[in-house]
Amino acid sequence: MSQLKITVENALAIVSLNNPPQNRFGLEMLGEFENMFETVANKGARALLVRSETQDFSFGGDIRPWPEMSRDELRWMFERYLTAFNRFEKLSIPTVRRSGAYALAVGSN
Repeated sequence: MSQLKITVENALAIVSLNNPPQNRFGLEMLGEFENMFETVANKGARALLVRSETQDFSFGGDIRPWPEMSRDELRWMFERYLTAFNRFEKLSIPTVRRSGAYALAVGSN
């Protein structure tokens, strides 16, 4: 099951987080998030809305598997997170987050 739903209609891209119960960003969701950039660009989106399909917007990174990971695995994963979220911050289109729910570890500019 996909953890991100991406649609583009009338130049508006909508990315819906769907990893219940708390939309934690694990490696699967991160991979889908990384692929989202190409979808948004290829479909000609001029704005992006990020929303949640669940009650909680996002609890941030999924830290549950971290204790079992080696230092090198953690470093590789953190670099992927940083690269993806830096790319997200640099999007050249207006981006809005819609949330009426809990959002932890989410920053804003």
